[in-house]
Amino acid sequence: MLEIVKALTPIIVCIIGLSIPFYKLYTENKKLKSSNSALSDKIEDLTISLQMDLQTFNDIKDIAENILHNTKADRFLILTATNGTRDMRFATAVYEHHKTNPKVTLSLGATGKYVKFEFDSCYKKMLKDAELYGSVDLKVSEMEDCDLKDIYDTENIAYSKVNFLFRGKIDEKNDRLFYSSIATHENKNFTRKENAIIKMNVDKLKFLLNEKNN
Repeated sequence: MLEIVKALTPIIVCIIGLSIPFYKLYTENKKLKSSNSALSDKIEDLTISLQMDLQTFNDIKDIAENILHNTKADRFLILTATNGTRDMRFATAVYEHHKTNPKVTLSLGATGKYVKFEFDSCYKKMLKDAELYGSVDLKVSEMEDCDLKDIYDTENIAYSKVNFLFRGKIDEKNDRLFYSSIATHENKNFTRKENAIIKMNVDKLKFLLNEKNN
């Protein structure tokens, strides 16, 4: 019996020795799958938010540059907010483009500054009006005190147009809404010709984003 135990001992030790690495490999693989699943969920959520491949990015850039080049607009943003089981409370800037001039300095870095920015009831009403009517025109000096006016005053913006772009599904209960914010630091409102140029390009942007997310 003792001899059998002695004979089996190296085999048992070997099996245990092999089992430990295999168990570690199994647990690490399980963790990796879990991490990949979480990452996949995040990527899926981002994809739902805005599918932006290189071509889409370049198309958006062309639209923004067309607006900035042909109008007095000098700041172009794409904003997103969620709505559903919870009412809209946060907005995030996901894209920005600016003219190259000293006036826009205070507006630079919007995608870093406005991340899940919690807004007030006036801001929420403005976003809802933009979806209801298609766009909202704002003269900063005539705005009531609110979060959006504070942002514009901080950036020295004089006029702004907020356009509703589209509403996309996150899940059965929640939607993600997209808006463009086209603003100028000049103390002159957009002309009829400029408004026509902006509308034409915003319509093109709506079509592009709806096409990419359907």
